[in-house]
Amino acid sequence: MKAKTLFKWIYEQVLHYNVFMLEENDYDDDHDIIDPIVALKYQKYKTWLYITLRTVCFYVLLYVILIKMEPKTIAVSNITPDLFAKLHAQYGRTLSCPCKTTTIPYKNFLTHNVTVHPVCSSDFVERAWIEGLYLENASHYGGCDFRTTAYSQFKLLSEFCSLSNEMIAQIQTDIANTDIISIELGSEMEIRKAVDGFIKSKRHTVSDQMISFLNYLRTTIQGYFLVTALGTNLILGLGTPDYVKLRMYETPVTLFDAEGLRRTCAIESPMIPAALPRVPSELICTYDRSTMTLMSDSTVVQGFFAGCTPLESLLASRLDCLYNSQCIQLLFDYFPDLNRKHVNPILSSHYQNISIMNYLEVLFVEDWSPDIDFASYFNRCSPSMCTYTITGRTKFLSLLTLFISVYGGLTIILRLIASYSFGIIYNWKTSPGYERKILLTIMKSIKKLNLFKNTLDRSEDGVKQQRMITRVYLILLFGKSLLLPYR
Repeated sequence: MKAKTLFKWIYEQVLHYNVFMLEENDYDDDHDIIDPIVALKYQKYKTWLYITLRTVCFYVLLYVILIKMEPKTIAVSNITPDLFAKLHAQYGRTLSCPCKTTTIPYKNFLTHNVTVHPVCSSDFVERAWIEGLYLENASHYGGCDFRTTAYSQFKLLSEFCSLSNEMIAQIQTDIANTDIISIELGSEMEIRKAVDGFIKSKRHTVSDQMISFLNYLRTTIQGYFLVTALGTNLILGLGTPDYVKLRMYETPVTLFDAEGLRRTCAIESPMIPAALPRVPSELICTYDRSTMTLMSDSTVVQGFFAGCTPLESLLASRLDCLYNSQCIQLLFDYFPDLNRKHVNPILSSHYQNISIMNYLEVLFVEDWSPDIDFASYFNRCSPSMCTYTITGRTKFLSLLTLFISVYGGLTIILRLIASYSFGIIYNWKTSPGYERKILLTIMKSIKKLNLFKNTLDRSEDGVKQQRMITRVYLILLFGKSLLLPYR
């Protein structure tokens, strides 16, 4: 019985609940509804709409707040390399560990493991081998004969290797005397990436300088047609073309390609594989020396070329012969001064089909592996603490604070919506043609809106001031509502 009475009481309270009922001394600016019964009915309708809107809004607000992630910054002291590695693995994106020392010399934590092409450390660039290739009458063999340019090519190869080694040493010195700017402690992978990029940049800079000078030299030789003493690009001779006077003549070395086109060293740099013919040099006529043509009984020296100058020939070479024992034996047969006892005859590394020009572009480096001592870098950086950010659900206290902050303003807005919605509906039903006046009615209602009514001051100036305060309040409330999502 008591339960039935309780439910009946609750039902009556809900049925007659009215938040728009005027107080004893309160007044209403809207005098359109004269009948008190109709006014009471519309007040209840407004109340139900208001309760529905408030329930929906508070539910949405609560849902948004609950799913919102709140950032939190955590500070950790007594940092060690192992602790930093653990923190970086878990919070790498937000981890921040400021360094006490922001400029750290590379030489304090970096060493270099450089592997150069084995030819630069082989007997083929040593003085004994190069001098064994020297022939006093080398120019008598003709440009296609490897005996003509062998000494010059290996001499240039030795110089290129020495120059590359000097540049590698200079790069290492420059890097050692350079500081890395480390505002924050970086991971070993990040430091390695920065070091690799810096080394690559230095190598490219030095290599570009050398290649630029080399190309300038090649262009000068070709442009001014500088003649070699070996007669590889121009043949000078004496003859009697009119059988009366003895005259000197000159003939640029020429190559007739597979299509029959004439290519001369005076204009470009034609090239053919270098060879060692079996014909004695005395039988090679002047015409044969001025023409790049392989004799039928010649043996090709693998990976070496014969061109207009020893420099161009070497730059195109791939050194295949130095990996082949039979080809090395061929050199011993044609150059009797080579000392077999003091020469390691074959390059031991894996052959790569790369020209000397390509090797020069990388300073003959096959592998450059920096060795980073991360512990030394860490000690130089010496971070005192690290901070990282985590995100979690909004705490209950923050939820309660936000709820209280928006409750008042949201309540006022919903009351206004409910009140004016039914006011418009009532006028639309009771006033003919009201649908044409709806905008005017809304503007009129906004002008009459007064949230700061004072029953003791209902003068015209007082009401005007109260309405002005209401508008300022609503503007501020609307602005705060817009900024709410960015908290």
